[in-house]
Amino acid sequence: MNQEFRRAPRRAVDAPVQVVDCMTGEVMGRLGNVSETGMLLFSRGAGVEEGLFQVRFGLRLSGAQEHLFHVGVQQLWSEAHPASGNHWTGYRFIDIAPEDLELLREYVTSGSARRR
Repeated sequence: MNQEFRRAPRRAVDAPVQVVDCMTGEVMGRLGNVSETGMLLFSRGAGVEEGLFQVRFGLRLSGAQEHLFHVGVQQLWSEAHPASGNHWTGYRFIDIAPEDLELLREYVTSGSARRR
């Protein structure tokens, strides 16, 4: 039996969603999954350990409308993928508008949300 210890359910992001650093305008990577507390990013580099960023990304909400989220994040960890050389990087949300948090909760619970 597989037991999961994460506090918040996550939803895998099926379509490519770019995450952009608001300060530089550069794409940091592609969103892998998201929860109300953080996100997994696929990127070419390891990022900055404990780095703080202001990022934006768009998600298709119910009714096929896209919402642009602006959130403050802190990098928690990064791990290189052995075959591709790309990185999986975990971020926690440290600043998100209450309205965006509610929309994110709805997004996570409306689809194929799962603990992962």
